[in-house]
Amino acid sequence: MSDAHSPYANEGYELIGVAFEVHNVQGGGLLEEIYQQSLEVELELRGIPFQSKRQLTVFYKERELEKNTFLTCSSLDESLSSSRLLLS
Repeated sequence: MSDAHSPYANEGYELIGVAFEVHNVQGGGLLEEIYQQSLEVELELRGIPFQSKRQLTVFYKERELEKNTFLTCSSLDESLSSSRLLLS
């Protein structure tokens, strides 16, 4: 894939690497909060800036769903600056 078709390809590969490392170290079957904290540690170790549990308003067929939280790298913040995700 070229960068023109996928501007966040490198960030995506880095984040997948972070997730795989956490899975390799922690294994499966733990609580979500354990993985959340482990991801935060791994992101810090790799020098990847992030915001923990950023609020996101999600819509489905023009109806607002409950507020959700997610882990985001600040390098992706520009594309998510409106903090809205539309699903159709």
